[in-house]
Amino acid sequence: MKYRMSFTSGSLFYAESLTLVELYRLISSWEQTKTEANERNILQSRTVKSGKTTVLEICGRLSLLTTRQLDILMEGSRQDQIQILWLAACKHYQFVKEFATEVIREKFLSFDYMVTYNDYDAFFNAKAEWHEELESLSESTTKKLRQVVFRLAHEVDILSVNNMINPAILSPEVIAAIATEDPSNLMIFPVSDAIVQEWSR
Repeated sequence: MKYRMSFTSGSLFYAESLTLVELYRLISSWEQTKTEANERNILQSRTVKSGKTTVLEICGRLSLLTTRQLDILMEGSRQDQIQILWLAACKHYQFVKEFATEVIREKFLSFDYMVTYNDYDAFFNAKAEWHEELESLSESTTKKLRQVVFRLAHEVDILSVNNMINPAILSPEVIAAIATEDPSNLMIFPVSDAIVQEWSR
């Protein structure tokens, strides 16, 4: 499976996601949501092209969420919402998910709480041996992707501004919404094995 690597200008898109999920709630169709959002320029983008790109990106992520996860995005606390948006990003981008589980969480479990660019580069290079699409990226794109991955981790607060790992505090609602679909997705957060195992029974 090839990695999707189209997140070079991305973030969690918190405000934009809330706007689009409210529109989706009225329409109940992601395709129609995209069409109407673009026609109305609902995100107030400066150009038509950038608006369409952002709408496509966000809807691509949000469409992967379950009804229960979307409910939290619409009605949960800000922290819950941001964690669900991180879930959406990890579902959409397997590369980001694997970095979260194989680097951030593994370092957390081994009590090594600093995540460095060297950690990322080692992860990237290891993946590139098996994924030609990574080898073909330019140096500038590779650096941009690294910057975005760290930005996403900062936005969801699993990494501090100094790139120290913050243990994730997940509400019972978020845990249940994630675990009832796939308990392994809890591992995109720095949480204990006990939490994952409890929901994997």
